[in-house]
Amino acid sequence: MKNEIFDKIISDFHADFFYPKIGIELEFYLTKNNQQIADPNLIENFIAELSVEAQKQKIDLWKIEKEQGLGQIEIKTNPNINLDRLSFDIELIKVISEDLARKNNLKADFSPTPFFDDCSNALQINLTLLDKNHQNLFVKNGEEESQILLNSIAGILENIPQNLESFITSKTDISRFDLARNKKLFNNKKYTSPVNLSWGYDNRSCAIRIVGNGENRRLELRIADANISVRNAISKSLEMIKHGIAANLQPSKPIYGNAFDEQYQDLIEITKICNF
Repeated sequence: MKNEIFDKIISDFHADFFYPKIGIELEFYLTKNNQQIADPNLIENFIAELSVEAQKQKIDLWKIEKEQGLGQIEIKTNPNINLDRLSFDIELIKVISEDLARKNNLKADFSPTPFFDDCSNALQINLTLLDKNHQNLFVKNGEEESQILLNSIAGILENIPQNLESFITSKTDISRFDLARNKKLFNNKKYTSPVNLSWGYDNRSCAIRIVGNGENRRLELRIADANISVRNAISKSLEMIKHGIAANLQPSKPIYGNAFDEQYQDLIEITKICNF
């Protein structure tokens, strides 16, 4: 379904000769009787079937693979400039996953934290801005960081508090960002969710992770949960980035190490700004 706000935001970017290119990582658990599945063969067979169904629908996927949680699966799309098609593909692959699971007497669980002691389900937005020549605007100029990238980071971090509803489904999903829970996950060598508003280079503990090199360099926004509308999450992400660029906002210093360590306790905790 078309969304005028979504189309307007993308049109405004194009008018300024910015071309967003986005790839999505979407996680879910394959469960049986609401329990995690430990059989790797069952998971691998499901992934194979899901890949075939996605190909039939011409969904532009990079890969589908096992994720770190027990019985957890991750869907990764190729980066795409056609954000309307990308959004449609994500919603379609969710429906296909759920239907395929039901046919196998299983369940595809996209809820953010179905298992408190295991990894959460996120929708990660991997975003790059291209210029009119399709060159990556996030690439460094020698040792000098891209100002467009810094503006984008700052725009997101400044505006996230008043826009969390575009990334978090409901108040019941806030446990994904719980500090004690994520410390426990880290101690168990599991991937954590961000607990505060922070950014860092290749740092999975931050809300924003800068990853990749050269033309592959991108901003990964790690706040959205797997149940959220990808169209709304993309729209709001672009809106916040546009504000950061227009106002030439500058972010705080990047985080090195775990963003939830005591030395970073002054950062804004996500659970403390969830007011819905």
